Amino acid sequence: MKHYAANHRAKSVRLILETVLVFMVLIVLIDGTLKGRIGGGKGLLWVLAAAQGLWLYRLYVLAHETVHRRLFPKQRRLNDALGAVLLVPLMIPLNVYRKIHRFHHGQNRKDHHTSALETVVSRGPTTLGTQIMGWARWILAVFAGGWFLHGLVSVLLFVFVPPPLAPAISPAFKGWRWRDQILAILGFGVGVGFHVAIALLLSPAIWWWMFGLPLLLFAWIYSLFLYIYHYRTSYGPPVGQNARSLQNHWFFSWLLLNFNQHITHHSDPSIPWYALPDAAQERGDGPSGEVQTLWQAVTYQLRGPVFVEEDG
Repeated sequence: MKHYAANHRAKSVRLILETVLVFMVLIVLIDGTLKGRIGGGKGLLWVLAAAQGLWLYRLYVLAHETVHRRLFPKQRRLNDALGAVLLVPLMIPLNVYRKIHRFHHGQNRKDHHTSALETVVSRGPTTLGTQIMGWARWILAVFAGGWFLHGLVSVLLFVFVPPPLAPAISPAFKGWRWRDQILAILGFGVGVGFHVAIALLLSPAIWWWMFGLPLLLFAWIYSLFLYIYHYRTSYGPPVGQNARSLQNHWFFSWLLLNFNQHITHHSDPSIPWYALPDAAQERGDGPSGEVQTLWQAVTYQLRGPVFVEEDG
């Protein structure tokens, strides 16, 4: 734990308080605007909903720290409890998130078939139909929220498919047990119950502006950002190098907890968020090539899928 600061616990507490405080302030502002206590009308509501959608992504990234057990590494139950609570508005069970993410770290772009989301493999020459379908799937996945729907389907499979049958669907299910599924059902149920309770106790309209529309915006942001650190990077072992880092930006580095230092993160997932920039500098893991900024990484995906031909 050489990268952990002496005041690591205090840093974790401050990060949690900051994240929860902004989340609650946005809820209060949306409520005040809806009830006329704050001027601005629909225009302000759209701005606040967009901000909440972006902040839901912060919840997701902060939960990522708990997936790697970096918030409170010596108190695993506390770490996991906080991760589970952070994910309630997103309806993602922590153990499902951890299971999928561990597979990503262990198998990331191991070959053209494994955890390489933009790669379309065909037996023999790539046909026009394969190209059209590949492009359609890619555009919908990245730019129309498709990766969020893909993630939602993955969660539902973990929640509802019996563990003995699950490995036949994907190797990511390997080692998934009945106990894991029960915990996943509980986590998903709490998330769904949270949203139903808000809609019933307040009103469907209040739920829509506080959580419904922000969730749609989160789905779009999540899909845009999901693969920017791995798109058109290398294949094969060591899988930790099949990633890219991006330039630091004062706002996005703060919002995304230095996730732009992605090669460093994949090379050593134990490094906490605040230590990533210094660790990247020590390792020389800076951005390289034509993709330097977050905006460039997002728009770079307009190059579309990678088509690979294999002998039939």
